[in-house]
Amino acid sequence: MSCKRGCAACCHSQVSITSDEAELLASIIIEGHDIDLKRLYIQSEAQNDDVKWFKTPYDIRRCVFLNNKNECSIYENRPAVCRTNMVMSDPSDCATMDGKQRPIRLINTDKANMAIMAGYTVARTGGTLPYLLWKTLHRFKGPRSPQGESAMGEVRHRLKQAQNTVSKIFSM
Repeated sequence: MSCKRGCAACCHSQVSITSDEAELLASIIIEGHDIDLKRLYIQSEAQNDDVKWFKTPYDIRRCVFLNNKNECSIYENRPAVCRTNMVMSDPSDCATMDGKQRPIRLINTDKANMAIMAGYTVARTGGTLPYLLWKTLHRFKGPRSPQGESAMGEVRHRLKQAQNTVSKIFSM
């Protein structure tokens, strides 16, 4: 298997998640897990369109949950698709620096794939990680405690700042 800690070649691809996974990831962020909200906003602008996604610069497509060592900072809570896409081909086949996806050899995970498809079937909705996470963060209610309200207010403030900053940059 080519997948190893720190590889992250596939972590510039467009990943699909369920609304349940988006809520889990949003709660992790609200609880204090820091991510680059500006990059998330730019990524979310591609919505669920893979053509727009691959027109986005490679460094901007980097998963917002990768740390500076190219390791998943939410490994225990990573999306299901990130758990099942184990590659047997050369890691260079996973790289999308040129904006193209190549055929790769995945380890056969039929049972895991069926479980993922079942999850998508019962989920309220699905979509790409950046798009669904951005939307979920905007509507997330969070805990009812004053501490939770404060954390959610801070996240909403940071989301608005990120959106405004990126909008200003694109309007230049």
